[in-house]
Amino acid sequence: MLDSLRLQLCKIQGRLFELSLTKNFDSEIFITLFMKSKTAGDFGLKYNRLQWAGEEYLLEEVVAELGDKLTAGAQYSKDEMFWIGYTYCYWHFLTEEDNKKIVLKAPPKKMLKSYAGLHTIDTALAIEDLIGYERFDVEKIYECPSCRTSIKLRLSDYWEFTASNERQMGHEAEYSVDCNEHCPKCGKGYRITGGIWEYPALALNDDTTKIDRESK
Repeated sequence: MLDSLRLQLCKIQGRLFELSLTKNFDSEIFITLFMKSKTAGDFGLKYNRLQWAGEEYLLEEVVAELGDKLTAGAQYSKDEMFWIGYTYCYWHFLTEEDNKKIVLKAPPKKMLKSYAGLHTIDTALAIEDLIGYERFDVEKIYECPSCRTSIKLRLSDYWEFTASNERQMGHEAEYSVDCNEHCPKCGKGYRITGGIWEYPALALNDDTTKIDRESK
């Protein structure tokens, strides 16, 4: 648990991410560039004047530093932006990990996909799940339903995080898979669907994925 000052700074960064929406900045671009910026680095120091300036001034500093790199584009929701900004800041103070490394481990698209399942749980536990999600992987061999050729797939390239539940040995993470690909031998389409459960952390607890002919 962070102290009250650090929690306040997390809120400021959350509100900063929200405020970027008023400038019509592309959310993914804004988040990525901010996390790699000098402004973000200074804000995350133990003591810095930016921490007392508030989100409006902080946004001015970001715009001054990044300039034309911040372009208009697709935007996340206000709630999603606040949670992402808050969680990144909490992650930095909790682990003392550099912002640039954090955004590489959990880029904006991953944070957006994780929002539905993680935004209502304790932030520290959400970060544990995000770190676990980054490292957990499953490879599986399927049989092409058309020609019976063996097909090896890395399921983490296709799954989406859908839920997290507290259990005796920590959080159980659930991932859903629904993808269409083509057999490298016969060229015919196939579809992989089902779920993957990670419990405890980094361990495969259950796998219900299956392969079928691609639906017309």
